[in-house]
Formats: sequence, C-alpha cells, structure tokens
Amino acid sequence: MNEFYRIAKILSSGKDGFVKVQLVPGFLENLKNFKWVYLDFWNQKKIFELEDFLNVKNSVFLKFKNFDNERDTSLLIDREVFISKKEVNYLNLNASVEISFLGYKVFRNQEYLGIVSDYFETHANTVIEIKNSNGREILIPFVHSFFDKIDSENKELVLKSDYGIYDDET
Repeated sequence: MNEFYRIAKILSSGKDGFVKVQLVPGFLENLKNFKWVYLDFWNQKKIFELEDFLNVKNSVFLKFKNFDNERDTSLLIDREVFISKKEVNYLNLNASVEISFLGYKVFRNQEYLGIVSDYFETHANTVIEIKNSNGREILIPFVHSFFDKIDSENKELVLKSDYGIYDDET
C-alpha cells in the first residue's frame, strides 16, 4: 500500500500566497483536518504546513506557511499534493478516499471502454471522463452502485453490466 495519497494538483499561483488546486473528489470537507501536506518534487515528498484554504465559486485555494506572494508560489505550479497514509488512517478516511482514478482502465461486460482521463465535481456527484482508443470521451457519474468492482491493485474499474452506455457514446 502507498505511504502517501494524492489529494490535489496545484494549477496556478495567486494573490497573497494562495495556490489554486484541483482537488481529488471527497477531500473538500476534510481540508480543515489537515495541518501538514506533502508536495512532490521529482519523486521526493517535502512536507509543507497548510496555513489556510478557501472554497470560492467551485474553486479551491490552498495557502502554505511562509509562501506569501505569487513569486513564492510560482515554483509550486503543477506539483501534486499528498497526505500521509497515517493521516488517512487517523482520520478514518478510507471510505471517502477516492484515490485518483486517473489512468485506471474501465471495463463493462469484459469490454474495454477506455482509460480515466479526468474527473470533475458537480453538485450531485463526481463525474469521471473516460477516453477510448479513438479519442472519444465518455462521461460517467462516479457512483459506487454503478460499479461491480474497483480494483486499486490492478488500476481497473468495472461497470455493472446493466449500466447503460449507448452506441453513440462509445
């Protein structure tokens, strides 16, 4: 099992030392519980103190201690943000940890549908984007009851056989 869980990717630097992030689904409500996070620098995790966070108009912003302006935060762009396995266990987040499914293969009835290429949050639930070998995209709500199997070890998602994907979608 991983020592760290990816919870976000830093998209841009902003005003007053805040950075805009794309958060992994399920973590927004838990951000207040995190004092320390880890940023990945060339496969090395460096610890950062999380000073504050904002949720403004469906965008999430993080503020790290001692990073006070756009110049300070510009080196953080495109870095991934992690929490430790210990924190996940301590906060009992295993049920809500939707480890980033980016790159997972998706199947239905043993038919390969494609790879998870992106995800986004809606008011109702998370939606995953699946890109097939032809480059076509399929959007599927990430609802546990739609899946027969979520295999983290083999990085596979298996949709229930009765999940309706129509010919014009694949």
